[in-house]
Amino acid sequence: MGKKIDELKTKFTNNLDNAKEKVNQAKENAKARSESAKSSIDEHAIRVKTKITEAQQKAKDKKASVEASISDYKADRSSKKAKRRAEHAEDYAIACLELVSAAVDEADLAIIDAIDAAVAAEE
Repeated sequence: MGKKIDELKTKFTNNLDNAKEKVNQAKENAKARSESAKSSIDEHAIRVKTKITEAQQKAKDKKASVEASISDYKADRSSKKAKRRAEHAEDYAIACLELVSAAVDEADLAIIDAIDAAVAAEE
């Protein structure tokens, strides 16, 4: 009977060692995926920040252009200048929408960061 117990003990120990190895491999795989995701997130963050900066500058430029156009309109209330002012205002509105789009992209990035943090916390 001692031999059977020794065999069971050996079999159990082997199974336990195999399970530990699988767990370690799973941890390593999860860590590698997490690092890959973090790298991807960092690249996305750079693109989003660049896009936001460009959109902000474009919005500032359009705002300055619209303000100048408004000053011109007040000086000369001609119909032609009123139409041009409307076009500039439309461009400014489009620039603002692009800024909002960039902000949505940044929110997406924040969600990805939160998921990454949750994965890291589970490790």
